[in-house]
Amino acid sequence: MSKSTGNYKSLRQAIEDFSADARRFSLADAGDGMDDADFVSDTSASAIIRLTKEISWMEEILDSGSSLRQGPPFAFADKTKNFNDILCSTDRVFTSCQRDILWRFMDVQTRLVTPICPHYAEYVWRKLLKKDIFTIKAGWPMADRPDLTLRRANMYLQDTIATMRKLLEKQIS
Repeated sequence: MSKSTGNYKSLRQAIEDFSADARRFSLADAGDGMDDADFVSDTSASAIIRLTKEISWMEEILDSGSSLRQGPPFAFADKTKNFNDILCSTDRVFTSCQRDILWRFMDVQTRLVTPICPHYAEYVWRKLLKKDIFTIKAGWPMADRPDLTLRRANMYLQDTIATMRKLLEKQIS
């Protein structure tokens, strides 16, 4: 959206057309620097869809809490794979994920999105996660101390994967 090209909406019009959070989401995506921000209405529309899908996913996870694995995340896979699955999955099938890891993910994700989409975050925080305080008062998420053994194991695996890919490439060519 650009005033110079005639593609212009006031803030009030944009909020009425989409929502405050969807507009804030697209403002955050509009660009950096001193250039005119490139507001794209499709970004606001997709923000509504993405945020709504996220709420549906969280509701599904919270409703199926009893079918998730419980107890401490002892396995190496629990500590590494589940967070990566959550971040990278497109179908979001988490029947094997450890329950506390999913809850931690939803907590952290909600805190991180609060400055951009406060209404969405507040809904998730109070209605879905059943927290008593406002999400803005919850503060920034605190990271656990890094597990150096896991870090070294991850580096080893990444190096092994890179080596295997190079060997496979040599064999193919």
